[in-house]
Amino acid sequence: MSTIQIKTDVSIDELIKHLNKLDTHTLTYLINSLKKIQLTREQKEAFAMSEAMFWNYIHKIDWQQKDSATQLLPLISALASAPVVTIYQFSERLAFFLHQIDGPAFAKPLEDKELGFSADTFLYARCLAVAKGKTYYNQLLQNPNIMPTDNDFEALLSVAEKAYLQKTGKGYPYIPTINYESFFNQALWGENAIAI
Repeated sequence: MSTIQIKTDVSIDELIKHLNKLDTHTLTYLINSLKKIQLTREQKEAFAMSEAMFWNYIHKIDWQQKDSATQLLPLISALASAPVVTIYQFSERLAFFLHQIDGPAFAKPLEDKELGFSADTFLYARCLAVAKGKTYYNQLLQNPNIMPTDNDFEALLSVAEKAYLQKTGKGYPYIPTINYESFFNQALWGENAIAI
C-alpha cells in the first residue's frame, strides 16, 4: 500500500477538490474519510463559542418585525456570513441554553395554562426564553415563574440549518452534543427524566 505525504498547508477542502478529479473506489473512500475528519475537527471547535458571542448573535433578532421568519433573517444572515464552524458553535450553545432550562420548575408555568402542556410546547417556550436574550434568560434562571406561556419561538430551532443552507447550499450535517429536547435534563428532572 502506498503512502501519501502532504508537504503543503493545503486545506482538506482543497485536497478533496483535487482528489475528486480521480475516480477510483480507493479515492472515494479516502475522500469520505477526509470529510469525516473535517467534520470531527469542526465539531471539536464547536465548543469554542463564548457565551458573549452567542448572545450577540441572539441580539440580532429583529423584534420589530411581525412574524418569526422575518424576525430571524438578520440572525440567519449573520451566521451565514461567518465561517461554517461558527454555525456549529451556535447550534451547540443554543442546545446548551435550552437544556439548562429543561426542568420541572420551568415547565410548571406552562402546565398551569389552559392550553395544556406537551414536550413540544415546553421546548418551543424554552426557545422563546433564549430568544428574548441574556438579561431575560438570566432572570428566568433565578425565577422560573417568568417562563413564557402565551407564545413560543419554534423557528429558533431551524436558524443554524437555514444559515448553513444559505452559506453552502447543502443540508445541515451538525448534531449538537447536548440533547435539548424536553425531559432530558437528568440533573433537573431526576427520576422523571427520559433516559436513552
